[in-house]
Amino acid sequence: MRKQVLSPDNLSKYHLADNKLNFATVQQYIDGVQKSLWQTLAMFGLVIILLIILLILLVGVLAFTYKKLNYETLLIKQFLGFSFRQLYTLPLIMISTINGGALLIILISHSKIGVLIEILNLILQLLIFYLALKTHFTQKIIERN
Repeated sequence: MRKQVLSPDNLSKYHLADNKLNFATVQQYIDGVQKSLWQTLAMFGLVIILLIILLILLVGVLAFTYKKLNYETLLIKQFLGFSFRQLYTLPLIMISTINGGALLIILISHSKIGVLIEILNLILQLLIFYLALKTHFTQKIIERN
């Protein structure tokens, strides 16, 4: 069958005589497919990491914007002894609601790795939010005394 298909007459009939056909073994084909699969997974992993970094940066922007808009009120409330959760109820609810909605969508789509990534994302966002605001106000109170 191979000799019949690759005969010079048959190749010239379909204008393929000048193509110098070279057939690969099955092992070479599988190796190529595996390589392209790993490249695809690596690219998706890179995109996911970049998106998580972008989300963390956006949470940092949210924290600093909220701090700038409510600076005096937050400083007075912190001086009066309000807890971190009481001071930042609105942004914490917003972060938790958005991540909860994303987690719900991921659960509906039955993605196990997505659940893990989303929980990691929520923890990182809350940690960045806490560190960005807690360290700043502690420094400001120390500077004023």
